[in-house]
Amino acid sequence: MKDYKPNIFHSYKKAKNVIISCETIEQLAGARSFCNLFMKIHSEPQRNKRWERNTTPIVGELYEKLKTLLFFRRHQIKNNFK
Repeated sequence: MKDYKPNIFHSYKKAKNVIISCETIEQLAGARSFCNLFMKIHSEPQRNKRWERNTTPIVGELYEKLKTLLFFRRHQIKNNFK
């Protein structure tokens, strides 16, 4: 059986669309989990370290962009409901 890994850029685009489509803070919590799953799928755990992961620079950069987008979307949602 093949070890299937999805395309990095397709996964990034999907995570970005999930974040943009969020309308509540609760939905953003799910989007954050989706972003963490993106990182988990496209990286490998380090030996003898539970939470640290080895990744390529492109995956790290895309993950940071997703986290930044989450931050801005959270503030957009908070400002719209005041």
